[in-house]
Amino acid sequence: MAHPLYVWLRKRIRLDIFNITCGDSHLGQLLKDLLRQYKYIVGFIIALNCIAALFEGSTMGALLLALDVLLGEKTGPAQDSLRIVQSFLVTIEERFGRGGIFAFYVGLAVLSQLLRSGFQFFGRAATAYLQAWCERDLRSRVFRQFFSIRYDHVVKYKIGDMALYTHQTNGMVNYLGYLNSLVSDFLILVTYICVLLWISWPITLLAVVTLGLLSLGLSRVIRVVRTAATEFVKATVRMNEQIVEYLQGIRTVRAFAQEEHVQGLVDETLREAMLANRKSLVWEATILPLVECLTVLCVAGLLVLCYVLLDVNGEAWLPRLAVYVFVVYRLMPRAGTINSNLAALKRLYPTVSRVAAILRQDNKPYMRDGGRDIRSLQDGIEFRNVTFRYDGTATPAVRDLSFFIPRGTMTAIVGESGAGKSTVLDLILRLYDPTAGVILADGIPLPEYDQKAWRNLIGMVNQDIHIFNASIHQNIAFRRPDADREEVERAARIANAHEFILELPNGYDTVVGERGMRLSGGQRQRIAIARAVLHDAPILILDEATSELDSNIERKIQESIARLSLDRTIIAVAHRLSTISMADQILVLESGRLVEQGTHSELLGLNGIYAGLWRIQSQSEEKVRK
Repeated sequence: MAHPLYVWLRKRIRLDIFNITCGDSHLGQLLKDLLRQYKYIVGFIIALNCIAALFEGSTMGALLLALDVLLGEKTGPAQDSLRIVQSFLVTIEERFGRGGIFAFYVGLAVLSQLLRSGFQFFGRAATAYLQAWCERDLRSRVFRQFFSIRYDHVVKYKIGDMALYTHQTNGMVNYLGYLNSLVSDFLILVTYICVLLWISWPITLLAVVTLGLLSLGLSRVIRVVRTAATEFVKATVRMNEQIVEYLQGIRTVRAFAQEEHVQGLVDETLREAMLANRKSLVWEATILPLVECLTVLCVAGLLVLCYVLLDVNGEAWLPRLAVYVFVVYRLMPRAGTINSNLAALKRLYPTVSRVAAILRQDNKPYMRDGGRDIRSLQDGIEFRNVTFRYDGTATPAVRDLSFFIPRGTMTAIVGESGAGKSTVLDLILRLYDPTAGVILADGIPLPEYDQKAWRNLIGMVNQDIHIFNASIHQNIAFRRPDADREEVERAARIANAHEFILELPNGYDTVVGERGMRLSGGQRQRIAIARAVLHDAPILILDEATSELDSNIERKIQESIARLSLDRTIIAVAHRLSTISMADQILVLESGRLVEQGTHSELLGLNGIYAGLWRIQSQSEEKVRK
């Protein structure tokens, strides 16, 4: 049975190593996953570090033997351990004398050091490859995570925060680099201790105790570094969120003349981040100078102790004393480097723990993916007693909705702002799943279908159009990247966009800027319509598709949409009721409920909510014409 002291020490050492390198189980699991994924190169790096450490130890042994020979010692502990080459040494001594043996040991020390440097280089080069692969993999995993998490959860993240997550994977790469340096320095430290034990175990035990006390004293500094680093990461997150948010709203900021106010808010966050970062770096910078000062004191004390112990034993102490002091002098900076690496790991801990947290899957909701394939809509889409409530809200956005959208027809959804129109569209797209009730396509609940297959059936033109910072051609062909120029131009003509595209500096190759800032609202909308046309989906969703167009262009787009409607299922949300008067059925929503349903003429005959909205808009349009 193991001794209780041994069990306690083993447990403490494991906990300390875990706290130093991980700090929480999820970060530890992420590291394990990475090490398992790249196990061969990790094993290769560890092997190179071990070999480099052995050659470092052989360098010290060869130097000791050379000093023994230089001072006339031909036997002794060091030489006895090399009896396997005794005949070779005798041959050298017979031919070249004692100087030949001295030169042999010096050459062996130089060769060992060169080999150590070579293996260390290859170890660091392999680590650089590992870091590059891990950075690529982690950034891809973080990006994929945001597209895998359920939509109602991912929209809670701010854009700046999500962008920062992908950037902070670089912290994990640096973390792996510091871990490798920590392992490499620890192996060399063990080698040094073995050499020192070989020379004199009493003095070495004292040196180990000294190193332990030194590390204990530096632990306080390392804790301060970690605390300051956590504050820095929090301030950096706030800063990134603010910068992205205000840059996206730069038009609003300028329109309200709030440049100075916004600048002040950002500067204050920058100041907080700077102070936290400065505190972390300053405390981290104290470690190495502190270790170097203590090194001088330790070496002086060990010199006196070495002299007393080695001389009392009546041995020729000078060679071993010289090598001992040399090893200690190389060991102490190594100990300082280890402590610096530990401090760096603590400083990076808040960053890498954020990466581990976003990659966790046990605390995040994912949209259920049934896997059933669907190539076309045969019957239609049915809402059956559907209720949906957004997280954090008490009132449902839609409640107890029941209706059927037949294949090949046009269904319009109207209602006041906040009635639930956009929510219905999001539910059809399966950006959300109902809180209660079920949505079916051809009689089968949507969650049973493969998400990608279902969404491939849908083309959409949003009210809030997102145009990418790419060429016109790439934006139109977003859903079909393999589309050729002829297909793209045909879609643009249908969307009444071809003429204005040709007037741009580079035509279809014109890069339109972030979110299409170089285009007008109407031009962006026509690009979005062309994108939907090119996709050629059997289901077309139009969410205020012509809201940014003037009457002339709107009429032409309506004609194009009418041609597209042949044998397609159209679901349209429109504020201008004139644009949906020809719909096969119109659904009128009020406070999330379906209150009226029928054709345009039927709803006018009811003289209800739809008829009231129609009269108001007709009167407004009449006044505009006058």
